[in-house]
Amino acid sequence: MNDSKYCPRIHHGLIITQSSKKTINYGACCWGKEVVPGEVVNFDHGMLQNLRLGNQQNELPKNYCQTCISQENAGKHSMRQGYIATHGDATYTPGLQYLDINLDYTCNLACVTCGPALSTTWRKELKIHSTNVRPDLDKFTDQVLAPLDLSQL
Repeated sequence: MNDSKYCPRIHHGLIITQSSKKTINYGACCWGKEVVPGEVVNFDHGMLQNLRLGNQQNELPKNYCQTCISQENAGKHSMRQGYIATHGDATYTPGLQYLDINLDYTCNLACVTCGPALSTTWRKELKIHSTNVRPDLDKFTDQVLAPLDLSQL
């Protein structure tokens, strides 16, 4: 059994969620427990760099990676293990290869890996009511995506 704690999402992933017309939240993984709020996305933000440094030392940060850690401790296949199986050998040089963008929570699915933050069906099921956040897509593309190096996606 491989004891490596390497996580491709930590080194190569980014999830961007529009939380209001001006604020976005981003992190390495949709299951990560910590996000960076702001108006711009910085793939080299200190929080992301700290995750990468720890992961290079064969650590999965408990505060960030609890979902995968719990699944693996229970003998289940985690999303981290799925990315490793799909994408192969560890590469620690940071470069954006996985990009998830959530502009609003309009979704007719209720995946077990998701929740009301990203699914209207989950919101309906849990009886959560609020308004959609629809960004200006041109502005979002120019201000959020344009500064990112997307050449390795």
